[in-house]
Amino acid sequence: MNSYTVSRYLRQFPPEAAGRRADPGWRDRAACAGTDPDLFFPEPDEDAAAAKVICAGCPVTAECLAWALAAPVQFGVFGGLDEQERHAIQPGGPRRCGSGEHLMTPDNTYPGNRCRACHLAAGQRNRKQQQLARKAAA
Repeated sequence: MNSYTVSRYLRQFPPEAAGRRADPGWRDRAACAGTDPDLFFPEPDEDAAAAKVICAGCPVTAECLAWALAAPVQFGVFGGLDEQERHAIQPGGPRRCGSGEHLMTPDNTYPGNRCRACHLAAGQRNRKQQQLARKAAA
């Protein structure tokens, strides 16, 4: 992600998105303020260790993590945790898909609160229904 994309992504989640009165100044006090945002949004094959080192010395790590969990932010390092680590500690446990059978992860999410398994199963059901409808029409 480039700096423009990162800032556009973060604007989706104002401090008020946390569902409580947030101190808007915590971002200004963060150790990452003024740091290259790309460091906190590594590509899937890149390591997030450098961003986590900055977070380790940050005075507002708790506020950042609480905001990321409440917003909910899907990508990047916030509060010293990457998306998979945040997902594991999400309040109420890990998020489940609409069927309640499968865990949702950032790379396993489809429209309609579906996971990949439910998405594929729905596609198979639709194809079978279409085949039956064609047979019935013939």
